[in-house]
Amino acid sequence: MEFSNKWSTLAVVLAIALLALSPLSPALADSPHRCNGLLRALERVPLDSPAYARLRDKADRECGPELDRAALIALYHSTHGDGWMNNSGWLSQESHCTWYGVRCTHEGRVYVLVLGGNQLNGPLPPELGNLSQLFWLIMSSNQLSGPIPPQLGRLSKLGWIYLDANRLSGSIPPELGSLARLGTLQLTSNQLSGPIPPELGDLDLRWLDLSLNQLSGPVPPELGRLSNLELLNLTANQLSGPIPPELGTMSSLQWLILRDNQLSGSIPPELGDLSNLQWLLLTGNQISGPIPSELGSLSQVWYLDLSHNQLGGPVPPELGNLSNLQRLYLWPGNPDLCLSTPTLRDFFLSLPSYAGPTQVCPP
Repeated sequence: MEFSNKWSTLAVVLAIALLALSPLSPALADSPHRCNGLLRALERVPLDSPAYARLRDKADRECGPELDRAALIALYHSTHGDGWMNNSGWLSQESHCTWYGVRCTHEGRVYVLVLGGNQLNGPLPPELGNLSQLFWLIMSSNQLSGPIPPQLGRLSKLGWIYLDANRLSGSIPPELGSLARLGTLQLTSNQLSGPIPPELGDLDLRWLDLSLNQLSGPVPPELGRLSNLELLNLTANQLSGPIPPELGTMSSLQWLILRDNQLSGSIPPELGDLSNLQWLLLTGNQISGPIPSELGSLSQVWYLDLSHNQLGGPVPPELGNLSNLQRLYLWPGNPDLCLSTPTLRDFFLSLPSYAGPTQVCPP
């Protein structure tokens, strides 16, 4: 503990000394010697210390391309770059902007990092949070492991995150809720656990796919604030509790996929307000009660799967208003359902794909 305190004190002193320097002229800012000294200082300061934050911000202003290059080098070493399928240019003396999968601005700042399906193996380094101009982060279909660095929440210009089909574990960092420009968050097919951070409801997402993980706890009602969201896919997790009625306020939603969880309670009638919805997949849960008549207002829906639940009672005649419906699955499961009218039975049997009851409810 004493050593740790001394180290923190020295780090702060070093940071203050560096920050006390007068602003660099363009000539000095471009000096490799000056930038290398600043980057070496960063390496010696704990990542979670205020001193590191001050040094990093100074490096970002005065040595941005060098800071980006150092972050890429950290990624290469952390994910066994020597074993990548394509590591052309990496670690060479050429500009990092020429390295495979990297694109830069005219100022030499990394704004695209595309290394999907490239056999990256290992954890994502926290130094990725220093790529302050990054807009595209695409690392799908690798063997990335360990947690998602919370430092990614610093990347205020980030618009796309694709980390799907890896072996990432731990929780989803709530810090991602700070990414005001993020439009796509694709984390499907990992080993992520813990709750869905309610902070994700603060974003302006169009696409949120957290399927095929080990997430638990409730579906946060805060997700209902995502008014521009088009896809919400939470398939095959361990989510429990009721479906939040707040999801009915997501006016742009086209695909709502909550299948294969442990959700319970009734289907919120508010889901009938989703006027753009095309897919509603709630199969494989523990949902009970009647099917709300409000689902008959889903004029755009063509795929509706409520099977493998505990629904019961008459199927409302309003479902006969679904003129675009192509696929309807009420079975297997839901043994206590029956059809409210013969007209509804005829409509369902005319669909291209139907699995459900054919008996009309007794009077």
